[in-house]
Amino acid sequence: MGLHHSGVAACLLLAIGLAVVMLKNDWQREKVGNEYRVSTPMMGGVTKTTISSKLRDGPWPACIGMESSECVTLIESDNSNLKVIVVQDGEYVTEDFRLERVWVFVDEDDLVVKPIPGRG
Repeated sequence: MGLHHSGVAACLLLAIGLAVVMLKNDWQREKVGNEYRVSTPMMGGVTKTTISSKLRDGPWPACIGMESSECVTLIESDNSNLKVIVVQDGEYVTEDFRLERVWVFVDEDDLVVKPIPGRG
């Protein structure tokens, strides 16, 4: 019986801790020139990461529902060094991870479907 109460207390403390972290000002993003600085809660502290305002490294959730050519144009305009490959949804693709490659999966109408296009 005592073990159950300590589990409830631990969950309550965890929820309070998460609420405090989420309410802290340094968890929000701040604009620095043309870039954003994002604070990411991590175990052991908070890491600050600077990302481009255009998110040039992906993923590209805006592509979902677009025609494949529009999606390819969007990705290449963000980063012209990427090799964008369009494949039919369900088609086999190699499973090796490559930072210079973006898979774009399309349905029979040539519309981009999930997974969201991203590096890999």
